Formats: sequence, structure tokens, C-alpha cells
Amino acid sequence: MICTDGTRAPADAAERCHWGEIAANVIMTSLARDEALRDDYKTLMMMLSADFGEEGAHTDIFRVFESVSFGGQNLVFSDETVMFKDIATVAGGTRDTYYTWAGQT
Repeated sequence: MICTDGTRAPADAAERCHWGEIAANVIMTSLARDEALRDDYKTLMMMLSADFGEEGAHTDIFRVFESVSFGGQNLVFSDETVMFKDIATVAGGTRDTYYTWAGQT
């Protein structure tokens, strides 16, 4: 983990070294990535949800939000997750950056 002061810390140091609190059901990438790549990421996540989500077209082959069949829980995403949602549809699209989810640090 990279701390806000630029130092590094192990994952178990999250209490003292974090960039803010953010909901566990949010996936974000950096604005340092160009817009086309960010759009590609979003497209991939939305396709995963549509194909392998709770009511996905291909859940007979794989379920992206289910870990039980792999002998664990919450292996990739929370097992309680049922689908991804484009943040452009949340709060009128006003929560579209890290800071609008986590606040200023």
C-alpha cells in the first residue's frame, strides 16, 4: 500500500495508512489513465456483469460474484454483489471521481 506521505506500508497497516474511506462496492481507476483506457475498463466490467453476474447470460459457465464453488468467499468481488452499475447513473453522475466517493484526504 502506498501512503499519502509517499511511504509504503503492508496491507495490515490500513488504519494508519490509507487515502480515505470508500465503499467496498466501488471500482475505480486513476485519472492518470487516458480516457479511452478508462472507457475500456468500464466496458469490460459492465460486460462481466452482464455475462457472468447474478442474472448473466452465461452463469452456467462462470459466476463472477460467487466464490463458494471455488472453496472460498469474496475471492474477487464481494459475494453479496449482484451486478456492476455505471457511476454515470449514480447521483446524476456527480460522483465520478475518487474524491466524490472518498472525500478529500
